[in-house]
Amino acid sequence: MSFYQRLQSQYANLYLTCLAAFVFLMMIDLSYAVPFIFPMYTIYLAVKLVAFFILIVFLLRNDLTQRIRLAVIISLLCFYFFSKRSGDSDFFYYAIFAVTAWKIDFQKIIWTFFWIGLPTASLIILASLLKVIPTQVMDGRPGFQVLRFSLGFLTPTDLAARVFYLLLAYYTWHKFQISIPGKIISIILVALTFLLTNSRLDLVMMLLLLAIVLFPTPVKKSLRQLGSYFLSWLVAFYLIIFLALTVSFDPQIKFFKILNDCLSKRLSLGQRGLFNHGITLFGQHVVEHSNGNLSFAIQKDYFYIDSSYIRLLVISGLITTMIVCSAIFYLIYLFSKKQTFSLLIALLLVIISSAIDQHLLQLSYNFILLAVFADLSAGRDEFDYS
Repeated sequence: MSFYQRLQSQYANLYLTCLAAFVFLMMIDLSYAVPFIFPMYTIYLAVKLVAFFILIVFLLRNDLTQRIRLAVIISLLCFYFFSKRSGDSDFFYYAIFAVTAWKIDFQKIIWTFFWIGLPTASLIILASLLKVIPTQVMDGRPGFQVLRFSLGFLTPTDLAARVFYLLLAYYTWHKFQISIPGKIISIILVALTFLLTNSRLDLVMMLLLLAIVLFPTPVKKSLRQLGSYFLSWLVAFYLIIFLALTVSFDPQIKFFKILNDCLSKRLSLGQRGLFNHGITLFGQHVVEHSNGNLSFAIQKDYFYIDSSYIRLLVISGLITTMIVCSAIFYLIYLFSKKQTFSLLIALLLVIISSAIDQHLLQLSYNFILLAVFADLSAGRDEFDYS
């Protein structure tokens, strides 16, 4: 067997290895391991090498037509152009791994994501506890005399989001059929995460996740009965309502003030981004001032767009937003058609969460959009439909 033939026969393993390496590198990049252990340029170089290696191997696959290869190359060149315009490469790299996941067993993708994510997160936390890397410690919110810890990640909210997405991957991998000890451990983990981070919005998402784990079969049956058409309209309504609330936000109206406080200023910051920068076709670079550094205490002009949807519109541009939304609605249809309701639950939770977090297109957090071209046959949920 020639080297080329061996490359083809081992493509699935090569893809999963590259995915594991990419997730590891990006988790390191989004922690204080950079620059205290690894320099930024080293991580970025490694990320580029991993992504382009799997892309080249994918284009060499003998089950691709020339038309498919050409479409992939042209699409990715366009996405690269968008990333250069916006200064945000998340969508570009996510697209590479989504395309190259073609015909890969999605259950193995989830398995890889979880089992590289869990030990990497644990290493980062251990490194912070041993003071190998610093951790961010923030004062509690007004009215709460508690400290908030990031344990090596950039912010306490990032730590909470890590826990949410790792739990989501674990539950999705097991099709939300979790043992009683597993449920107890999950509850303890969620409680500990909240005590450490005081992240209210992530707590809500994790509680919703736990509620589904307690009653997975009724939820799956309900999704089957609702159907992809009705679910798509619900998601569209959710996205439109969130955008409308952001655009029409008025701090003088009590309802908006309360809602904005509950959403940790997401509405006011999102509106500031929309009104100050507008929406472009191909994306634009937006200067943000976040708390994701150790000098957050002297931050005078905080401005960071946390909502993934507002980030898409303002930073990534209208075309990228339309592509991502098309992928979301396609997956709703696909998961319903394939009866992979566990994947549908994960997608809906990501959709809900992405209104208040920026992780929709960050592959080290969100794995679900990799399903666009993957093999979903092993993810079908088997249960009594009566």
